[in-house]
Amino acid sequence: MIAEITQLDYNQIIYALNLLALPCPHCKCIGMCIFAYYFRKVKNCSSDEKTKLRILRVRCLNEECKKTHAILPSTIVPYSQITMADTIDIIQCESKDKELEILGRNILLDPKDIYRTKRRFTEYWKSKIADIKAAMGDSSFFTACIDKFKRHFMQIPFTLCSSYSCFHLVWGAPLF
Repeated sequence: MIAEITQLDYNQIIYALNLLALPCPHCKCIGMCIFAYYFRKVKNCSSDEKTKLRILRVRCLNEECKKTHAILPSTIVPYSQITMADTIDIIQCESKDKELEILGRNILLDPKDIYRTKRRFTEYWKSKIADIKAAMGDSSFFTACIDKFKRHFMQIPFTLCSSYSCFHLVWGAPLF
């Protein structure tokens, strides 16, 4: 995985896409078209300024859907200026020394970025486990898991598997 991205890298990615062959994440119909562009800033570690990227938005060609979606490479975390590589390092970070190492490597990051990133992932996993608790009934097992292993839950990679018309998590599968 590339740790950083430039506008040139991003342009190469989007120019290589066949938009008419892309499925809509919402309705699963095949076919997208260019809808718009917007600017996004990313805190790359090789720069002392945020990298400004022109991000492509596409629209589903299905007349009943017409949802729009941003085309983001795996180096960019949705709704965050922190790169995926830095986000992973922050989530895995368990000591102040490691936090200082991350902050030293990327001068655009600050301690608040580390705090917010950890909090966002903790809240994400708490909500996912709460959904499972609601579906399963008894919450004692899940409460104990969150209390004892919350850092580990944040680090388990998963993907959705849609084979045989069922949706379930496939643990350990690559995210991208």
